[in-house]
Amino acid sequence: MRCDEVQALLIEAADGELAGPLRARLEDHLAGCGACRAEAAALRELLETAAALPVPEPPAPYWATAREELARRLRLRRPPAPRWAGLLPLRPWALAGGAAALLLALAAAFLASRGVSPPAPSGPTPEEVALLRNLEVVQDLELLEQVDILQHYELLRTLASRGRAT
Repeated sequence: MRCDEVQALLIEAADGELAGPLRARLEDHLAGCGACRAEAAALRELLETAAALPVPEPPAPYWATAREELARRLRLRRPPAPRWAGLLPLRPWALAGGAAALLLALAAAFLASRGVSPPAPSGPTPEEVALLRNLEVVQDLELLEQVDILQHYELLRTLASRGRAT
């Protein structure tokens, strides 16, 4: 293996990503080449020093810019729509849902029209007739209930004002 090939593989070897026969060939070369061995040692030392450094948190504007850039790249990577997509403005699942709703509506209309007629409207029930005859009494009862509520409200207000006075 030549020194220029070793230089290209040193980072992969330092990260543990190099395995198998290629790793063995690299180790053989490093055992016999002092310059490459020194380069590998310097690289390991550099990576260890870099790993020990604190990672600073990027400023807030960085994240906004990064999100925008990521969204832009994702839009660019979106595959183009098939030609037939313009013929159907709705998605297939929306078409299926619409077809199912139409079938349900047709089935309901069919079942509703199978000779079942609604009962003929009858006159008012006896309770309704009694209520209509005594409509003034019912209205007076509602008024009395409202007066009762107002009296309770006045009592609560009086109690609240006494509570503040103490």
